[in-house]
Amino acid sequence: SGIDALINNAGNMVRGPITDLDAAEVLGVFDSNVVAPMMLTGLAVPHLAKRGGAVVFIGSVQAIVVDRRTGKQYGAADARREGTVIGLPRRSH
Repeated sequence: SGIDALINNAGNMVRGPITDLDAAEVLGVFDSNVVAPMMLTGLAVPHLAKRGGAVVFIGSVQAIVVDRRTGKQYGAADARREGTVIGLPRRSH
């Protein structure tokens, strides 16, 4: 038994105008959309390496095209997650 794959697909957002943002809510968005996937990936990689497993990140187009109705912080967190993924090493076949 072991881990064959890690699928990072969790995320959340806070809706509303930027003038009404609460710092704790924005940090919560970054925690679930950026910090948690990074931490889980770091914990899973040693196990995945033993089995030839993979990590998959699922994001959205909001990393580059922000929908004003769904919250600016979500787009910012999605872009940060994308930047994190770009910085991860790739497995060579």
